[in-house]
Amino acid sequence: MRTVLTDPSVTGSVIYRQSKGPDGSPVARSHRGDWRDAQVKVVCGDCNSGWMNQLEQAVRLFVPDLINGRPVMLTREDQQALAAWTVETVLMLQHTHLRAHQVAIPPADYAGLFAAKSPSQLMRVIAAFVEPPGRGSNVEATIEYLAEPRDMTAIATLMARDGERDPQDLSAYTATLRIGFLVLHVIRVGSAQFVAGLSPGPAMQSYVTTIWPPASREQAWPPRSLAEIGGLIALARSMDAGVNVG
Repeated sequence: MRTVLTDPSVTGSVIYRQSKGPDGSPVARSHRGDWRDAQVKVVCGDCNSGWMNQLEQAVRLFVPDLINGRPVMLTREDQQALAAWTVETVLMLQHTHLRAHQVAIPPADYAGLFAAKSPSQLMRVIAAFVEPPGRGSNVEATIEYLAEPRDMTAIATLMARDGERDPQDLSAYTATLRIGFLVLHVIRVGSAQFVAGLSPGPAMQSYVTTIWPPASREQAWPPRSLAEIGGLIALARSMDAGVNVG
């Protein structure tokens, strides 16, 4: 990362994080500083230097191009690796919030990633593209992170109405991460059947690239810029607006 984010005009950066508190109220924090020095002391040495390091190594050859907005052809293996790295990073970033605000991602998802070393069947992971706020200015918004719990109860009600199987659990959330031009988005719903039915709606189809489950062929990145439809908020609110993203 230190070799990637080297715009000489950027003399400072802003780290922006948003989640929801236990009562559902939004909690946002931002500060100036170098996010590359951020640490979360929740990982043992064996994991940090073992399988988690392997996830990092698997994406290091192409993630710099994605962060800098350069066109990339993502092989199936690249898509799998990027999806796994995305989930790992999103799960770690929840621990940059206060403990009372770590309410979006359930402990079971940490155990699931540890066991499988890949996203679960309850997840969709997509990649998108947007111009970084403040690009070319004295202060750039280097990283943005948003994690929100979703109403799985409402989804379960819809499933029951349609005669579908009961969900596996009642955990649901979306998490969005932007680093440079690269936007990564995780949708987690407690029903593999429901997740399997998610597909890009007409308004989003040309703005996202699904990387989990990976496509059987190479996929071109970047898609069209999210700035055309409202940026990260449009992506985070896509489920609320009734548009399924897959």
